[in-house]
Amino acid sequence: MHANHQCAVVGVWSGRFRTGLVYADEAVRDLYGLSAETEGAVPLDTLLRNVHPDDRSRLRADMARSAAVGLPFFTTYRVKTIYGVRRVATAGQCFLGDGGQADHYHGVTMEPGMSTDGRSPTAEVVDHLIAAREAAHAADEALLGRLIEAVMLEAGRRLAEGLAPPAPDAGRREP
Repeated sequence: MHANHQCAVVGVWSGRFRTGLVYADEAVRDLYGLSAETEGAVPLDTLLRNVHPDDRSRLRADMARSAAVGLPFFTTYRVKTIYGVRRVATAGQCFLGDGGQADHYHGVTMEPGMSTDGRSPTAEVVDHLIAAREAAHAADEALLGRLIEAVMLEAGRRLAEGLAPPAPDAGRREP
């Protein structure tokens, strides 16, 4: 288990539509069952092979909608791991290139519902946003769901900022 689980962020990823390759950090590769030796880019199909079969098409559809219009997406789904099935959430953004075609995308994968002592308040907000997004989806409130997804993307960015190592203090001298 990785230390960054304390704040509910599992990891970050990015990819290119032209090549179909995804770059994922070690924590995301681990979550999706890729070996520790796997480095660099992997095909999206390889990354998603352990997504629960009942959730895979919905995840792909959410990503495709984002690619069609260049808007953020947020979706929850299950991943089969060696430890059992884990519920995760992904917030991402597709960027359009020349001619309005999907070019590249990036995002964060989070694990909702973590209850460790070291959780940040933002992680608690993420849990509530996930529940609100699921409720909006169940109520067939598409616009409300999209607005919640936009807030989720910002919350994910703030959580991801907590993963970056602190900047060295320019005025501090080593003993």
